[in-house]
Amino acid sequence: MGGSSYYGLFTKVPFIESIYNTYYSFFDSIKNGVCFGLIFVCMGAMIAEKEERIVSKSPMWKTGIWCVVFAILLAVEAIAVGIFDWNTKGVDTIAMLVPFSFFFFSFLLKWNIKGKDNLFLTLRKYSLLMFLCQRIPLSIIDMFFGESIIATNSMLYFAVVLCATMLISFIIIQASKKVKFLKYLY
Repeated sequence: MGGSSYYGLFTKVPFIESIYNTYYSFFDSIKNGVCFGLIFVCMGAMIAEKEERIVSKSPMWKTGIWCVVFAILLAVEAIAVGIFDWNTKGVDTIAMLVPFSFFFFSFLLKWNIKGKDNLFLTLRKYSLLMFLCQRIPLSIIDMFFGESIIATNSMLYFAVVLCATMLISFIIIQASKKVKFLKYLY
């Protein structure tokens, strides 16, 4: 979080600022598997391993309430980071994302959806492809639309990147039915 959402706050301490400057001289972003994804991979493994206990531990409505509480706290935290201008590297890793993710996934596991195995398998394909393909529209917008309304309006930027990434993922999944090696992407 200190290298992303709270970068502007943490780098007020000279020693920490020099650590981040050294890190950023080697890596372009804090968004790598070690810094960004490790806690979520560990959480997913824990939920998968202890799913039965997590799902049966509390009723769905309690999990839903916790999910809403942490969603509100997540929004408040993101707004605060923006207001205090700590987000010079992006608002993408904030503290409330962890408990919100835990309760959200626990809530989804409790939800009895017909055919959820097929649904979740499809969503897994899309989530992996969207993660892998998001750089394509991001780079195109940065290269060709750098000063346009798309690049300067964060909500529009998000919507365009999301839609383009979903479209690319959909095309890859559909094309993989004919071109089998594309399935290795997901």
